[in-house]
Amino acid sequence: MNDIQIQMRSSLIEKTLQSLSGVIFEEHARFILKLIDRRFIFTELRQDGGIDGYKRDYIKSKTATFDRVEIYSIYGKEASTSKNSSTVKAKIKRDLNDAIEFAKDKGWELKSWHLVANFELETEFRIKLENLCNEQGILFEEINPTVLVTKLQGKRQIFEAACYCNAVDAPKLSYSVHSNYELARHALIDISQSIKSSTDEKYNLLDEIMSTILKISFVDAKNPLALYYALNKRIPIARNTQISIHHTYDYKFVDGSFMPGNKIIKEDRKDYRSHYFFKDKNDNFIVHVPNLSPIYWICDDLRYQLDRTGTFDLSKTLKRGYNQSNRFEKYFLSRKIN
Repeated sequence: MNDIQIQMRSSLIEKTLQSLSGVIFEEHARFILKLIDRRFIFTELRQDGGIDGYKRDYIKSKTATFDRVEIYSIYGKEASTSKNSSTVKAKIKRDLNDAIEFAKDKGWELKSWHLVANFELETEFRIKLENLCNEQGILFEEINPTVLVTKLQGKRQIFEAACYCNAVDAPKLSYSVHSNYELARHALIDISQSIKSSTDEKYNLLDEIMSTILKISFVDAKNPLALYYALNKRIPIARNTQISIHHTYDYKFVDGSFMPGNKIIKEDRKDYRSHYFFKDKNDNFIVHVPNLSPIYWICDDLRYQLDRTGTFDLSKTLKRGYNQSNRFEKYFLSRKIN
């Protein structure tokens, strides 16, 4: 990749970020921040206590030990909203206060607050934010699309960011769509429709879905230990592919096909988001998708069936997932009782 290609891709990434808003902008910004620094930790979309991510360092001195944190707030305003409106400014100030409260509640020292937005702040308002942060003894950084792109280091990071943003000549995987929830929907539909495909076609489909999920989860596919941890613990995938609660769907499996449905409401299940497989009153299997971990698990189980029989049965995989969820719930409840 020559210098002209780098400049073109950087410009396209910047324009893409400027054109996005809301949750879609948040997902793209979070991906790039994680790409730039693996220490960046996501918080849960739309249930994040007012912050969207942080980087945490454990500081040890001769007199004390403490945690120092950098907090990130991401804001993708709608194109129809003026950046100078009182609504926008009030929202940003709330984000700053939420960052301060988050660090305080955790007992962490807040080193800096980073505002990641899809627009450039008005100079006067930026200075006001700098002063507010100075009063709290913290550093302030505005990260607009131009600044975010300049933080990408080297050809590889620019290439991966371009792939995620579908920038012109970057090769587009069929599952590299704008949002994680769209990836989940397309994957489940394609899997259910592949039942009559050849064994090789099934392998290619599952491998493409799984490799895409591993890539956006920042899991090293060449590291057996990392793969084992991702599949059995599910933490890297679940944490790095979270889906906004506004786009979290339940997919009902009926007559060999998946259908999006309404969310199952279980007020007494506080750990609901860690359970992925359910049944309705008609004994239909339901897959709950708050992140891409259940999609990866389904693909892995289907691939295991392919290895053994040359084909797969989705009903068997969903039954296995449902039984596993039930065992986990019984174990969880027994621990609470004890």
